[in-house]
Amino acid sequence: MKVGIDVSIFLTDGGAVGNVAGDADFSVPPAVGDTISFTSPRDGVRRSLPPSFTGVLKVKDRVLVANETATLLLALNSIVVDNMDAANAVVDYLEEGFGLFFTPYITPGPSRSK
Repeated sequence: MKVGIDVSIFLTDGGAVGNVAGDADFSVPPAVGDTISFTSPRDGVRRSLPPSFTGVLKVKDRVLVANETATLLLALNSIVVDNMDAANAVVDYLEEGFGLFFTPYITPGPSRSK
């Protein structure tokens, strides 16, 4: 089952970095309170888990979406990291390892650089 996922990334000092979102396949639709593991990137991708990210996130909300490819959207607990280097490492890991996409928040503060 194709499920949309959405997770925000913040800095420990309260700065908002952005969110990572996209579709993932699950054999069973996850429910609120379930834990999703991002510790095994997709086939062919050899990336180590960033030290600032456990790779495990809980589902905090489920949204049923009408007329979309992913009929279920999961809001996951936020990722909180110490600095922009750590945020960049997590974003790169999720983009390359799981095919997700990063969208920066439009707020004053540090910017993501590649």
